[in-house]
Amino acid sequence: MGFEEKALHNVRQKIAEVVKKEGNRIVVGYRGEAKTYTEGETWEEDGKQWEFKNGIKQSVSKTQDARTPMFCPNCQKVMGHWLDTKFWRLRGVCQDCVLKDEAKMRISGDWSQYELLGELRNQVAHLTERIAEITSYRDALTQPEIIHADDEKILMVEKWTVDLNKIRTDMTTDINELTELLKITTAQLNEVEQHGTS
Repeated sequence: MGFEEKALHNVRQKIAEVVKKEGNRIVVGYRGEAKTYTEGETWEEDGKQWEFKNGIKQSVSKTQDARTPMFCPNCQKVMGHWLDTKFWRLRGVCQDCVLKDEAKMRISGDWSQYELLGELRNQVAHLTERIAEITSYRDALTQPEIIHADDEKILMVEKWTVDLNKIRTDMTTDINELTELLKITTAQLNEVEQHGTS
C-alpha cells in the first residue's frame, strides 16, 4: 500500500466512525399541525405579517407600500427606468402603461377632460397647502428679533416693532380669499368629475 492509498484508507475509516456514531443517536422532533392557506390570505405570526401569494408564504414588510415593485402590476414589465419609478408614485403603473392610456384618451377624444381634471386637482391641492401654510405663519407670528453673535457671545439683539394685528388681519383676509377660491375650484372639480366637460 502506497502513501496516498494509506492516507485515503485512514480518511475513510474516520468518516465511517463519525457516521457510525451519528447513526446510533436517536433524534426526536415534533412538527406542529400543518396550516393551509388560501391565495391572498394574510395573518400575523410571531409579531410579523405574512401573506400567501402566488402559492408561496411571504413576509409583508412595513415599508412594502413605499417601495417600487420590480414588475408593473398592469403589464408585468420590469420597472427599472427612473421614469417608471416616477409614474409608479403618481399613477401606480409604469411609464409605458401611462403613455398608452394617454394615447388612447387622445385618440378617443377624452384627453381634454382628463387634462382639465388633472389641472383642477392640482389647483385644489395647491390652494389647500397654501391655506395651511398661511394659517401656520399667522398662528406663529411674533415680533421680529435678530440676534448678532460670534462664536463666544451675543454681540447685539435687534428688536423691531411691527403692527402684528394688521399683519394677522391681512393674513386672515388672504386665507378667506383663498378659501373662497378653493370652494369655487372644488365645485368645478366635482362638476367635471360627475358630468364631464360641457
